[in-house]
Amino acid sequence: MRILTTIGYLMMVMSFNAQTSVYDCSFTDATVTQAQIDASGYEFKKACILFAEDQTYDFGQSDHKKITAVTQIHIKEGFHAGPFNTGNTGIHLNLEGKSDIDVAVMNYPNLKSVQLFGKLELGLEFTPQIDNFISDFIANGQTSTNINPFDPQQIDVKAEFFVWYFNQWIGPFKSFGYTMKIIQEPLTYQHGIQTILAIPSE
Repeated sequence: MRILTTIGYLMMVMSFNAQTSVYDCSFTDATVTQAQIDASGYEFKKACILFAEDQTYDFGQSDHKKITAVTQIHIKEGFHAGPFNTGNTGIHLNLEGKSDIDVAVMNYPNLKSVQLFGKLELGLEFTPQIDNFISDFIANGQTSTNINPFDPQQIDVKAEFFVWYFNQWIGPFKSFGYTMKIIQEPLTYQHGIQTILAIPSE
């Protein structure tokens, strides 16, 4: 049975197959600019980072930055770092690795052209262990050993979004998750009244 949890912007938590992971660097615009990194404070963080050859990067002197990516940091020609002043300065490139919970784009083929005022749906894929706890709840009801995905006391998903606007980061814009069951809906009619038979999907 598939479980779908939708999070605010929207964001959805589910078992999914064909959607695009936000950690797949071929489906997102990974290019960063020096202005974006400078405006981020000490740490700049993005799933995929590309120091593109059509940009200019010059870090040095008193710069003190930590640049963190989840999947990859790709450095092309045009990137320059150093020399730095003595003391607490320098550029630290950090790969932290993807978490056990994946994030997928539900309503776009990629994240390169999201509509300005359009709806964005993101989904979370839980670990197999959490999926089993949820499936047990759907099959058997609440017990002390399973998880009710409709109860925010048991699963509470929140997301924060930032936007690069007029050379500064705006945010966070906070969104909250909710859960739905994916069901098949064969229709029958009784005396002109529509009846929906909900059958759990495989």
